[in-house]
Formats: sequence, C-alpha cells, structure tokens
Amino acid sequence: MRNRLFDLIYAHAVQDRNIVLIIGDLGYSCIERFAENIPNQFINAGVAEQNMASVAAGLAKRGKKVFVYSLCNFPSLRCLEQIRNDCAYHRLDVTFISNGAGFEYGSLGMSHHATEDLAAIRALPGVSVFSPADKNELEMVFRRSIIDARETAYLRINKSAVAFETAALNEYVPGAPLLYYGGGRILICGIGTIIFEAVAARNELLRNRIDCGIATFPCVKPIDTVKTAEILSGYDTVISLEEHNLAGGFGSALAEVICDAGIGTRLIRMGLQDTYVSTVGSQAYLRKAYNLSARDIIRIVTENAVLPERRDSI
Repeated sequence: MRNRLFDLIYAHAVQDRNIVLIIGDLGYSCIERFAENIPNQFINAGVAEQNMASVAAGLAKRGKKVFVYSLCNFPSLRCLEQIRNDCAYHRLDVTFISNGAGFEYGSLGMSHHATEDLAAIRALPGVSVFSPADKNELEMVFRRSIIDARETAYLRINKSAVAFETAALNEYVPGAPLLYYGGGRILICGIGTIIFEAVAARNELLRNRIDCGIATFPCVKPIDTVKTAEILSGYDTVISLEEHNLAGGFGSALAEVICDAGIGTRLIRMGLQDTYVSTVGSQAYLRKAYNLSARDIIRIVTENAVLPERRDSI
C-alpha cells in the first residue's frame, strides 16, 4: 500500500510542479526518485515533524499541494497543534500520511502504536480522514478524494499488499461504505487492514452456516450519513472493527451515524478498551493478545447470530 501511494504521488508530481513531498528522514527505497528526478518538489525535513507541518503550511499558503509523510503517530499526534493551527484552521491543501496504522510497527513498542490518532484528527474541524483497507481502496481514495481536493486531509495506511478481489470499488462514493459481502443479519464494518481478520472469520463462519456482511469505510470523515444509514438499517446488528482505541475512533463515528439517523440497528464495537499497549510483538500477535483477531470476531458473531433454524421459527 505504501509503495502504491508513492507511485501515485510521483506520477502526478512529475506532471504538476505544485505538488511537493516532505518526509521525516524515512521512506527510503520509495523516495529516491523524488530526490533525484524532481528535487525542487522534495524536502527531507529530518526528524522534526512539528517543523515539517509548519513548512507544509507555508508551502500550501503559496499555492502548493503538499504531502507530508512519516510513521504512525509522528505526523499526527506529535504535530497535532501545527495541523490544527497552521493547516486546518486556514483550510490549506496539506495531506498528512501516517504509515503503520494500529499495530503494524508493534515490535517497536508503545510509541509506535497508532491507536489514538483517528480520535485526535477526527476531532479537528475541516480535516478529512481516510483509512483504506487495501491498495485498491487507497488508489480510489487518492484519485477521487485527495488529488483534486484543496483542504487538509489525514491518510492512514499500512504497508500491507493484501487486497479484495471483488468489484465493490466500482461503487465507491466518498464518505459511504463499500459493501464487499452481503448476507446474514450481522454486518462487520471496518477500516484499514484489520478488516481481513473479518474476511478470515467470515470464511470460517460460512462453514458453520453462519453468514455475515462485510463493509469498509475508506473515508472515516466525513461519513455520508444517508448512504451509511441506508446500509446499516438493513442489518439487525453491526460490529465495528478497528485497530484503535474505542474512544473517539471509528466505532464512535458509526454510533454517531446510528444516533443521528435514528435507526434501530444494534452496534457492537471491537477495539482497544481505553488502554496503552505495553506488550511488544508483531501485528498478528498483538491482535490476538487484545481480542481483535479472526478468532475473536468469530466468537462475537456466533454469540449474536440468528441461525437459519431459529430465524424460520420466528
């Protein structure tokens, strides 16, 4: 996903001299062509994310379209004030790219766990928030929601190359969910690559004659309330799945939609329970350790499923 994003930015940058990429002394193996081929559109700001955000704001104020790239929390939590005061308040065209969503850099410890960034950024007025699940969603978001936009945005990605193999992307509408699998009375809604835990869970559940739907939200903010409510209202239960703390995260965004739209769908939120993760390990290990794996999704769906035999008797 990361490599595809750099491909997209570079392809547009060589055609548009107003596009600038700023990095925080990382991204090597992906950024060399920027430095070599279009050096006037590339800045390595060093390990100074707050300064990086303010430089981006200054460039955007002069008419540049700026992409700022760093790992996990560093282009979000570390420079939150600069995003708010320098970029968002002035509605400047700066896209902050955070690579390593959730536990992807789990082996580097708590400082590299991106598990509060969505809540922090989602609270800022005028900032769009994107969290694509695969490289195809990323490309769709980039082409339809970012490259032609002129306001501040936050793009949360993983390096993962896993991808859906359905035609749901043809139905992408900014702010609306992508329904990859229908069926059943339970819909799992997720953001980022953790949704593939839900895909694995669904495959196992189908063997036990339990079906469920799966939808992703490449755009976390703004959410299209009308289209989202239309889809959610078709299910008895919605499960939100996120590699993030529950407070203020994706599940909270869905709860707001359900409340504002006045639909009767039940919401079950899966995420971190208001905690810092001190455990060090791989992304897969931490998902299991904190009840966010396919095994845990199977348990939640099974506990809340209406089996075919019971549905016929109701």
